[in-house]
Amino acid sequence: MNHHESSGAPSANDILCRLRKRVLSLKPGTRLPTVRELMHEYGVSQSLVSQAFAVLKQEGTIDAHVGRGTFVTAKSCQTVLWVCGIDLYHGEISSYYTHHLRLAKEIFARYGLELEPAWLSNFRAEDAEAYCRPESASRYTGYFFLGCREDHHLLRFVAQQNLPYACVAYEGGPARRVYISSEQIAELTLGHLHEKGIRQASIMCEDWPFKVFREQALPLGMTLEQLPFELENRWMSGYHRAGYISMSKRLGEGPLPPAIFIQDDMLAMGATRALLEHCTPEKRCNLELLIASSLQAMVPMGLPVTYLVTDIADMVEMAVGMLLQQLKGTRNFAEFCVVPCQLVKSEGIGEAMAVTAVEPSIMTSS
Repeated sequence: MNHHESSGAPSANDILCRLRKRVLSLKPGTRLPTVRELMHEYGVSQSLVSQAFAVLKQEGTIDAHVGRGTFVTAKSCQTVLWVCGIDLYHGEISSYYTHHLRLAKEIFARYGLELEPAWLSNFRAEDAEAYCRPESASRYTGYFFLGCREDHHLLRFVAQQNLPYACVAYEGGPARRVYISSEQIAELTLGHLHEKGIRQASIMCEDWPFKVFREQALPLGMTLEQLPFELENRWMSGYHRAGYISMSKRLGEGPLPPAIFIQDDMLAMGATRALLEHCTPEKRCNLELLIASSLQAMVPMGLPVTYLVTDIADMVEMAVGMLLQQLKGTRNFAEFCVVPCQLVKSEGIGEAMAVTAVEPSIMTSS
């Protein structure tokens, strides 16, 4: 259960879904009721209505004018709906996603296309219901999905209607996707360790990538162990905690192998904290630590790290190109594109790399 849900009374997400559905059913320029009027209509607090209004403003579906009121935004016929599958409410927004959004806005603008962001959770179909109707679909030239599962409610609707779309997703996701290859990550990681004469490693990842790692390790004569993790929630804090708990548990079971691979930036932030707390400086310096990363927003102090880097700009450019081909009517376009990956070494002196901060202004559609 999400922690903003409660029995009986409407939650913040309930009010957001109701207002979003209402807004998308209205003509551009229509004036909306005031916060106070909606508060009485829905029987909720002013803060819940204000929160919903704030999200709709960020998504670009409404505009507020001091002294005049709040209105449904007049959208260009050349608007792409950018959909992120993470939860906006009560969850921290990773700079990974906001940096993706900024780059996408810049790239689409080159082609005369506006971008409208929408944060529609993978795990709540009601978030996307307002968009899954013909009158809503007619507002958009195409769709750009980020971090959305194959069963995402809007993604399924768009695919079934054969509307133009592109995804930045993981393997096993939908067609028309740009993705990071587990095979490529495993090949680079194990090749790097093999060159260093390392034959044992711990792999913190999900079951499918570990299977790929294990298959590639066999002909190299390498022994791998999986470090499983359990997510209490799918926000940044959930990944941090899962990484910390998994690594702390492994450290309590005995000596580590000479190398560790971690599949995700957010897991790594928790796992490296456990290493810093429980390992001696000598042990940390002798540890070969590899992290699959698209952001490199933080290098742990005192932990030399080798990053397996995928460039966010490459991801976005490839996905935008895939969508533009569909908008041009191209029939034979590549429906699957693998993002290139490379090894980047950091000495772990605490320097910031790549993206260190993201301005709040990019959360709006203006």
